[in-house]
Amino acid sequence: MHAIRIARAYTGREKVVKFEGHYHGAHDYLLFSTDPPYSSVERKPYPMSLGIPKAIKDLVIVDRWNDFDSIEKTIRKNGRQIAAVICEPIMGNAAVIPPKEGYLKFLKELCEDNGIVLIFDEVKTGFRVAPGGAQQLFGVKPHLSTFAKSLANGYPISMIAGLEEIMQYVGPKKVVHGGTYASNPISLAAADATLDEFAASRVHKHIEGFGAKLVKGVKQVLEDRHVESIVQGFPSMFQLLFTDLGEVTNYRDLKFCDFEVFARLQLELLKHGVMIDEDNGEPLFTCYSHNEEDLERTLVAFDKALPHALEKRPPLRRSKRFPTH
Repeated sequence: MHAIRIARAYTGREKVVKFEGHYHGAHDYLLFSTDPPYSSVERKPYPMSLGIPKAIKDLVIVDRWNDFDSIEKTIRKNGRQIAAVICEPIMGNAAVIPPKEGYLKFLKELCEDNGIVLIFDEVKTGFRVAPGGAQQLFGVKPHLSTFAKSLANGYPISMIAGLEEIMQYVGPKKVVHGGTYASNPISLAAADATLDEFAASRVHKHIEGFGAKLVKGVKQVLEDRHVESIVQGFPSMFQLLFTDLGEVTNYRDLKFCDFEVFARLQLELLKHGVMIDEDNGEPLFTCYSHNEEDLERTLVAFDKALPHALEKRPPLRRSKRFPTH
């Protein structure tokens, strides 16, 4: 929310481009098309909550993720009105869909050619997929970035970082920024300690190794049982999708995935002492505390749970997030 405000102040423009399936917080300005019905009109701002003023949708442009031609046309058409393009560099709200090769670089070039601020929402990817987040992983630095979760190892904190010429708009009688918990000393101490741990230990190397083994093991179980599926993402955050698609590249591809099987898998895994999020769109995260015993236990549980998840049964629930069509 604050990053959008800063971008608007810097550019003097008001419209914002976001991508379908990307989530950027529960505030009115970007709570559009985060998980719309598949029957909804594509690229049309779809409010995801009651109570959002109708006038705000006129400031939001929704585009398709990983579509080079579409975003170029959108910016060419509306460039002079667009303050910012915001994205999750890896879709952490919709089954860990990564950017296509060169896509993030293409976004930055488009933004710079048209005086638009590129914002990476690294709330889930920051300090997780690499010490420097997705921008280090893909070699693309946005103009503004937002961080949270991993920054303080679970303590409540958030951060905005960016180019000095943009960030200097924050201050008295300029862009207002503050709040009850701004500069909270406990959260800041946790962040300070967490960053020291990142720098002094093998946190990311361990997560990379553990996650790679886990992904390989999950893929092997699926292959051995001849299950049509894909496992996509990165060692620190990935997701399993039951689908006959070769790859999933944008939100609308998810309608071809079987979320009911995943829901049953989550329930069966619980019976074996392994907990994953029941929402197929949320990533499966790995962390520094996971060890070889956890790896073996998880893969054994997965191998035992999978056959029961694949059995034909009445639906457990209708997912509000990803409705079955």
